[in-house]
Amino acid sequence: MTIQCGECKEYSENSAKECGKCGCPFPFSTAINADQAFPAPLIMGILSVILWIFPILGFPVSIVGLLMSNSAVKKSNGANGTMPRNLAMIGLFLSIINAIIGGYLGSRH
Repeated sequence: MTIQCGECKEYSENSAKECGKCGCPFPFSTAINADQAFPAPLIMGILSVILWIFPILGFPVSIVGLLMSNSAVKKSNGANGTMPRNLAMIGLFLSIINAIIGGYLGSRH
């Protein structure tokens, strides 16, 4: 669990009593769960793993998922976004393999 400063929006560990950047004290209400902080990258990562079956959908969803998860990792100083990024990378890899196999099989006929 991480805490986001209400003043400078910096993320700190849950055990911190004040912001390491600006020194603002943390009230209990600012504690957020890392998985709840950035749900969109996780959703995009899951969609990219599902949509690899259709490369025309899998490619853009995977790329958007990668961009969103990289942004989440930067915003949370590496504390969040690694699982969505891995899911998006798997979806992108599967989409590429599916497109290669589909192109090969399509060219045989």
